[in-house]
Amino acid sequence: MLEIDRLRIELFATAAPRRAADLKQRVAAAVPTGIARALAPVNHGRDDSLCFIDTLAVECAVACASQSIDEDALAAEVARAFMGAYVRALASGRVRRFADRGEYLSQFWIALAEGSAARHWWFDEFEGLRPLPVSGALRTSMIEAGALAPAALARLTAGTAAQVLALLASADARRVRDAWALCEAGAAPLLAPLWERAQALADDPVAELAAVVAMQRGGTAVAPAQVLRALAALRRLIAAARALRLPVPPPASAELAEWWQHACAAAQVSACWEGSDEAQLAVAEALVRLQWQAAAAAGRSVRPADDTASLTCVTPHGGLLLLLRVMAWLGWPGRWQVVLAANAASADAAAHDARLLAFLLAARALRPTGTALLNDSILLRLLALDAARRRQLHADPAGRRALRSALQATGQGSLRATAGVLLDALADRLPGLAGSSAGYLRAQALSMSAVVALGSPDEPASPATAVVRLRPAPLDALLRLAGMTRGALELPRCRIVLEEEG
Repeated sequence: MLEIDRLRIELFATAAPRRAADLKQRVAAAVPTGIARALAPVNHGRDDSLCFIDTLAVECAVACASQSIDEDALAAEVARAFMGAYVRALASGRVRRFADRGEYLSQFWIALAEGSAARHWWFDEFEGLRPLPVSGALRTSMIEAGALAPAALARLTAGTAAQVLALLASADARRVRDAWALCEAGAAPLLAPLWERAQALADDPVAELAAVVAMQRGGTAVAPAQVLRALAALRRLIAAARALRLPVPPPASAELAEWWQHACAAAQVSACWEGSDEAQLAVAEALVRLQWQAAAAAGRSVRPADDTASLTCVTPHGGLLLLLRVMAWLGWPGRWQVVLAANAASADAAAHDARLLAFLLAARALRPTGTALLNDSILLRLLALDAARRRQLHADPAGRRALRSALQATGQGSLRATAGVLLDALADRLPGLAGSSAGYLRAQALSMSAVVALGSPDEPASPATAVVRLRPAPLDALLRLAGMTRGALELPRCRIVLEEEG
């Protein structure tokens, strides 16, 4: 867009005195509107740059009779002369150029911080802010800029951006933060860079704004609202962990990503923490519990301050338990145990391998791709499964043959084929869902989380009776009618009591 602030016209014409006034009025009316119309289709450049030129002198001559002036021809001639002078000015360097609106804003804020903004005419757009103090001017302009504000500040060096933000009074910084909290456009933030900031972050709105700006420096536009929500949630998590005397993991740790994934799915909120305050607090609590369990699994003895003997965790894969229940109703695990006992070292080993086969089959039916479910430490502990034994069976050809033989005892010879039969059996038990596709069943009947009450993490896993509270799935009413969400789930040497949450 080309904007002309002031247009001064000097007219030199040969005309009779009585016609001079009329000629002057016609030219004064024709040139401004005509030049705007003539310049509208002109390509002023392909980029988003802003160029400021203080004065541009244009001369042109038009030969015509004063009685028959063509206003359009006159305006077109002035526009042609203007564009020629404009291009020459750009080439000469007599221009104040900004790459885009973001750079223009960032340079204004630097000038505002230095006290020189009022002396630069190219910042006349912000003339109305001059009566305000620096903090008020920054606040107003940053709020008006919206989501562009953090991206513009990210153009500056970290030190310069910090100096600009430091000029905001606490109350003004809170108002800017509240405005940025409404800016939803952009990608979700990476958690690892925020983790370290959240550990040191007190109730400091300027520091929160700096964190939002820092997240824009990765080359991807990150939604300011999502950054602020993630920071708030991480601060709750860290505060809860410290209250329970738990270690806070380092940033970018693999455990952190796993806990985040599990807890977000458990509370049915996205990784950018969209949801109510209650949901966010539930996620924070689940993360703390998962942190405790992960520490115990790694061989570190970690207990809450109250020395509670039991551990309550949340798994996003509650649907797997429903599939295990269908298997138990079909009698598959007991038949597998009989087949596996022929080559097992003991009855306990045969029972373990039968439970392991049931877990692998349910995982194949619930998540046909990916390994996240197979590494769900909560379910592995709930079913008292030995990870070393699983690796041994996978690596040993004889072990794989034993598992295939067990599957053949129930009519199929592969996990994939048996998983299809299992999903069909589930559909047949749900009213009106016979013949439903596997994808529909996974999304509507098996998409649920579960709250699992385990023993102390300091104690080794062993087959026992455990209580699991299932959270509602989309088709929860049908699952209840089929009696799938309540009662005992019997597996070889393992008993799980299913309850409905709430």
